[in-house]
Amino acid sequence: MEKTTHYTGTAAARNGDIVPVSGKSYLHSRYDPRREAEQFAQAAGKGNFFIVLGIAGGYHIEALLERNPGATIIAYEPDEADIDFLAKIPCAKNLSGRMNVALTTKNGIRKAITDLYMPAVHGNATITTLRAWQNAFPEEHDEAMSLIKAAIEDVSGDFSVQSHFGKIWQRNILLNLRTAAEIPELSVQADGRTAAIIAAGPTLDESCATLSADREKLFIVATDTAYRPLLSRGIIPDAVVSVDGQNVSYSHFIGAEGSRTIFVFDLCADTSAVRAVKEKGGRIAFVQTGHPLSSYASSFAEKPFPKLSTGSGTVTIAAADFASRCGFRRLDFYGADFAYTGGRPYARGTYLDDRFINASSRLSTSETMFDALMFRTELKETGRPHSPTTKILESYEKTLADFLAAEGFSRGTGEYGNAKSFVRDGKRTGAAFRSDGKFGFARFRDEFARRLEKFGKDGCSPEFLTTLPLAAWFAKRGGPVILAYDKTLGYTKKL
Repeated sequence: MEKTTHYTGTAAARNGDIVPVSGKSYLHSRYDPRREAEQFAQAAGKGNFFIVLGIAGGYHIEALLERNPGATIIAYEPDEADIDFLAKIPCAKNLSGRMNVALTTKNGIRKAITDLYMPAVHGNATITTLRAWQNAFPEEHDEAMSLIKAAIEDVSGDFSVQSHFGKIWQRNILLNLRTAAEIPELSVQADGRTAAIIAAGPTLDESCATLSADREKLFIVATDTAYRPLLSRGIIPDAVVSVDGQNVSYSHFIGAEGSRTIFVFDLCADTSAVRAVKEKGGRIAFVQTGHPLSSYASSFAEKPFPKLSTGSGTVTIAAADFASRCGFRRLDFYGADFAYTGGRPYARGTYLDDRFINASSRLSTSETMFDALMFRTELKETGRPHSPTTKILESYEKTLADFLAAEGFSRGTGEYGNAKSFVRDGKRTGAAFRSDGKFGFARFRDEFARRLEKFGKDGCSPEFLTTLPLAAWFAKRGGPVILAYDKTLGYTKKL
């Protein structure tokens, strides 16, 4: 079946350039498209990253590149058929061969932006539209703007997180890679039990009796925040998953019971938490969750570090992904409330209990501190009594649902996301989680330092990409991107 295009033909402008046509609409000047293109580029101004709606004949994009030769440009048309049609025009066809130009459609625009736009490097993104294209395709323009807005929000969220944690992550990864050289290989495979994914929501309190009674039937995967509440009730999990790089994570592992539990740490995770578990004799497996330095280091391993999803940044998804990769067909969720059930933020026994109780006084009680924690952002009703939620908690819940659907899980019996809710996988069998041991840290350190020194300032190199989260941290504080290169190289050489 022949693909349909929004364009109906081409016509020659007075200066001889080919102009695409849609019905009675000419997408460029009928007299001099290149002069019009210069005006377009001048109006767009200077920048490092542009999103151009409307490829058309490509003259305006060519002019934009002439004014901004080092810029990255994403050029948009609604469908692949449109891009194929426009390839008949020499100027538009030449754009596909430019390294810094990405031609994309409504099916690829969001990924193109999230893959290519690096705020720490590019600064602000400029979105500009070929006016004749917008007039010819107003609905397509509005749809594209919605897709771009969503993608920019994704990137902005990532940049915000990177600008806050970029420095901690860079240090943690390099130190945890050194620890990875000292731990043995580890393998976990489903054994017929149900995987119980334990989050630290308030309903965990009422679920612990069930967990204790069914302990032998369950392979318990706890999030780090839920680990201490479980231990305080005599429940030792089979695995604990931690992805938080902040030093407060250490508090989750005070009193860790090492020998019977597998501790799954993101390479970005807090090094003091890793060290505490290692000193207790805990079995450790390192994973990666998307940081470019973790991915880069993984290429030096005999077997790549397993990759876990965290969705929008919640450890509950990482715990579920771990269980899925082990091959478990049934996942039951406990404490995954995504709401302040009963007016409480967490189950009893988390590190916050100790912190708030120790800091409490007659003028500022622990209850006051927990209330401040809940009311730091606007609350929303869920329809359940005394169980408000927030926008971020709703996003976590949706991301978890999307993850489970993508992994082939479907809803089982019980209320999803509450005290004992579960989902069932009827497809995947025979999978196993394997973590390679004895990472060759010395070889990685020396080779990474050598390559970083040689290629680390090249914006297209893998070595440059490893420094981007740290660059975001410096950018937020007004520092140049080059500082991320200097600091990473210096720190690596000292290890």
